[in-house]
Amino acid sequence: MVKPNQQWNQVITSSFSSIKQTAIHIASAEKIWLDFWTNKTDPVYLSKEFKGTKEDLTAIWKITSASLKDFIEHYAQEN
Repeated sequence: MVKPNQQWNQVITSSFSSIKQTAIHIASAEKIWLDFWTNKTDPVYLSKEFKGTKEDLTAIWKITSASLKDFIEHYAQEN
């Protein structure tokens, strides 16, 4: 049985080569959309630039997800 930490980098047959790469893609997509919607001057493409640890990614993802949720909840609904 593969341990969770080994699974993080384990090569898999999917759109991305590992759970790590899939997680980076998902977090990156959330972050880039939020950056675009909030007119951030220098949007960050995590999927191209991320070199951190699993813990680093998790922290970024949590902040981004909370910010995205807040943005959507406070976005004016059109009639």
